[in-house]
Amino acid sequence: MSVVQLAGVDLFFRGKIDAMLLASGHQVIAKPGGPPPDLVIADVNRTDPADVIARFPGVPVLGFGQHTDPGALRAARQAGFAKVVARSVLSERLPELVSELVR
Repeated sequence: MSVVQLAGVDLFFRGKIDAMLLASGHQVIAKPGGPPPDLVIADVNRTDPADVIARFPGVPVLGFGQHTDPGALRAARQAGFAKVVARSVLSERLPELVSELVR
């Protein structure tokens, strides 16, 4: 089981992420201060990628955002996110993506 920290994820989408990751045996936390995360999932349209990297040094970050905002996706890659995908890809492949990033 890994601990997955969410950053900037809206409540509606958080429910979907929670359901998929809990079914895969992961613990999902939305507020900082819990156990140290093994992975951070961040909405690049609702967070500052550089801030996410600074708050979670050494932790891989999986970023997602709107495919219509390539600038935000690019900024997350440039900030050092381990992987950045469109929101639709995250919805389709979340457990697989988490497995790739958490070893």
